[in-house]
Amino acid sequence: MSGKAVIVSGGTVDNYSFYSEILKDKYIICADGGIYLLQKLNIKPDMFLGDFDSCNFDEIKKTGFLDGCKDIKKFLIEKDATDTHIAVDFAVEKGFDDITLIGALGGRLDHSLANIMLLRYLNEKGVKGTILNEKNKAFLTDKSIRLEPEENRKLSLIPLTDTVEGLTLKNLKYPLENFTLKMGDSIGISNEFTKNCAEIIFKKGLLLVIMSED
Repeated sequence: MSGKAVIVSGGTVDNYSFYSEILKDKYIICADGGIYLLQKLNIKPDMFLGDFDSCNFDEIKKTGFLDGCKDIKKFLIEKDATDTHIAVDFAVEKGFDDITLIGALGGRLDHSLANIMLLRYLNEKGVKGTILNEKNKAFLTDKSIRLEPEENRKLSLIPLTDTVEGLTLKNLKYPLENFTLKMGDSIGISNEFTKNCAEIIFKKGLLLVIMSED
């Protein structure tokens, strides 16, 4: 199976309606506390999984909201992966090649960082992975890309390898030419789009690409 899946986690959500279009016509995998976002939108998951330590499973079931949910899997709290990671594995095993994570940021820093690192895990699996919330879009690339300008958004580039070599930035406010971006450098933070399509060119490495609104 190829196609698009959305994984709903239990991170911080401010504007619930923002997520309605993202969830539309997608296969939805809910990880534990993400069920509260879906309840607010009255959108049922195709799969609901987790150790259910971040939601009141029995109360949710009593409401009837889970009626019609195709699959529910409960895991032990003592396990070797987060609920979101388990959801990612499930989506990959189902054959989805485009996976979006929502509710994956905010709250605990360790969970937010672990979820961002799942983008690298997905990249290694040959799957397109994206993290979205109301103000941020993040994805990982191991090859040169072009990006259409996005109004009122900053563009940040963060290396997820020791170095990203031969980095050249074109059609951005702050260009670079054949630069070696090292892990820990902050020169890639808060660049700005121009009117032309941005070009991010590099020879080797992994780049975390983040487009953010203030």
